[in-house]
Amino acid sequence: MAAFVDMTIDTWLAQQRDLEDCTLFQTSGSSGNPKHVALSQSALQASASIVNAHLQATPDDVWFGMLPRHHIGGYSIHTRAELSGASVVWSSRKWNPLAFCEACLHHDVTLTSLVPTQIYDLVSAGCKAPPTLRAMLVGGGALSTTLNQAAHALGWPILKTYGMTETASQVATQLRGSASDAPLVVLPGWETDLTTDGFLRLRGEALFSGYVEEQSDDSFRFAPHQGWFTTADRVSLHNNTLTFLARDCDRLKIKGELVNLANLRADLEAVARSCMRAPTASTLVAVDDPRDGQALVLVAPQQDHAPLLEALSTRIPSFLRPKRAISLDALPRTALGKLDETCLAKTVDALTREDCQS
Repeated sequence: MAAFVDMTIDTWLAQQRDLEDCTLFQTSGSSGNPKHVALSQSALQASASIVNAHLQATPDDVWFGMLPRHHIGGYSIHTRAELSGASVVWSSRKWNPLAFCEACLHHDVTLTSLVPTQIYDLVSAGCKAPPTLRAMLVGGGALSTTLNQAAHALGWPILKTYGMTETASQVATQLRGSASDAPLVVLPGWETDLTTDGFLRLRGEALFSGYVEEQSDDSFRFAPHQGWFTTADRVSLHNNTLTFLARDCDRLKIKGELVNLANLRADLEAVARSCMRAPTASTLVAVDDPRDGQALVLVAPQQDHAPLLEALSTRIPSFLRPKRAISLDALPRTALGKLDETCLAKTVDALTREDCQS
C-alpha cells in the first residue's frame, strides 16, 4: 500500500492499485489549494542517486536532518542516506541555531539541508560553520544575495538548490566549492526546456506520477501525469545552468505596468536591514484595487511601518509604494518555514475589509 501523510485518505488509498508503489506528499507550495504529490519509489531513488553523485556522498558522511520528514526536503535525506550508506542524525528539538551548531559539532555532521529562514537565524546569531560540514543544501525559498554572502563569510558551505515536491527534490544545484553567486547546474537525469512564454518544462526519472486531489464532496481523485511537466516558474537556461527569474504568481499588474513581487520583496528586505529590522518580519502583499488593478500592502510589526515605508519610498517608483500598512506580530509560515501565501492573503483581506468598514 502507498505510504501517506493524511490519514483521512487511508480507505481511498487502499483501493488504488496505481498508487501501491507511491509515497504521497502534501505539496509544500505556499499558495493555492493543498493537494498530494504521488512519487514512486523509483522516482525517489532516482533523485537520491542524482543528488548523492552531485555531493560525492559516501558511507562516511553524516547527515543532520532538521526538515520535517513528511515533506520531501526531509524525506529525501533518508533516501539519500539509505542509498549511499551514510548515517543520519534526526533532530527532535525545536529549531534553535545554537543547538543546531552544537549538534553538528557533537555528531561530526558533514551534510545537511536547511531553508532560508534558518540561514538568517544562523547569521543573526553569528554562528560559524562546524569544520566537518562540507555541504549545506538550501532550498524552499529565495535566499537573498546579502544573506548568502553573510553566511559564506561565516564559513557555511551553502549550495543553493532549485526543485519542488513534483521533482522528488532537486533539479539544479550549485557546485561544491563554488562562489556564493555561482549559477545552479542542472543535475544529470533531467531534461529541461522553456515554453514560448518562458516557463520551465521538465522531464526525468525523478518526476512525480500525478496528483491526488480532494474533491468538493470529500472524495479523492488521482490525476496521473506522464511526459513533460510545465512548472509555474520562469527561468533562463544557458549552458546547462538554470537561473530562477520569477514565479507566475509573483507577476503583478499595477497601473498597467508588469511588476515582479519577488523583486519588490527583496527591496523591502534590504530596507529592513538598513533600518536595523528583521527582514523576515515584514513583507509586501498584492491586493485587488478598483482603480489600479492591484496595489501593494505592507505587512509588518506595528512599530516598523513608518521607517520601512519611508526607506522603501527611496528604492521603488512612486506608483508602487504601498497604499496601506497592516500590523502582524508574526508572518504565517509553512512547516518548512516558507511564507504561507494562502494564509497571509486571507489575513490581509480580512484586515483590509475591517479597515474599510471602520
